[in-house]
Amino acid sequence: MVDTEPRLILYFPNSNASFEVEPEQEIVAGLSDLCDINLRRFFGGPRIQTISRLHFKLLYVEDAGYAIVDLFSTNGTRINDRPLQAGTPRFLRNGDYITLAGCEDFVIAIVTDVASATQVFGDVQPSGLYATASREEVGLRYIHGMDQFVVDGAPMPHAQLTPLEHALLRYLYNRAGRVCSYDELATQVWGYKPYDALQNNTIAKTVSNLRKKLDGLSLGSGEKYIVTVHGRGVKCLLLPE
Repeated sequence: MVDTEPRLILYFPNSNASFEVEPEQEIVAGLSDLCDINLRRFFGGPRIQTISRLHFKLLYVEDAGYAIVDLFSTNGTRINDRPLQAGTPRFLRNGDYITLAGCEDFVIAIVTDVASATQVFGDVQPSGLYATASREEVGLRYIHGMDQFVVDGAPMPHAQLTPLEHALLRYLYNRAGRVCSYDELATQVWGYKPYDALQNNTIAKTVSNLRKKLDGLSLGSGEKYIVTVHGRGVKCLLLPE
């Protein structure tokens, strides 16, 4: 069956990282820890404070697609170099790019057509003053256009992860910083229905194997980026704590 669910991927060229918005999900992005996307994960440099704590919102409109709304940010939002009026939705198209606070260091590319993601990623290259190598050499990243994880600067070979391990890592990555319970992972990654029996040690074993494979690329990265929170579940970190 063809997947017809709407997709929206935010690509951050200055850190070569990406974030996928779940279908029909409404999210808020900014510098506050209360945001669904804390932009400190993707941007750096002394000018980051020009981004507002609550900078913009993304929302899904049925049969129309995703729209962006500037949340009356201090220094504004631009779409393809055109100012976005605060509080007014603007629909996003594949290949659009968002600039925050009028700064070329804070650019986000929009991908709605995953088949063309590699082309979109190639068209938007890091150009700001703070497009440094350090953010690529340390941390866990996922490049949607290549469907590939990068661990501390080392690309993960596609054949190294089983389909289940890849699905698990991608699910955790898209919820970085949030603890995912074993029940959630059983239903969302393993495909079990609620109340179906799936032993926690089955999930724990897959998590353990995943850590070992991350360690094979960068020693110690498994424990750094895939963290077990005893009694609660598992969470992913994009940078070491």
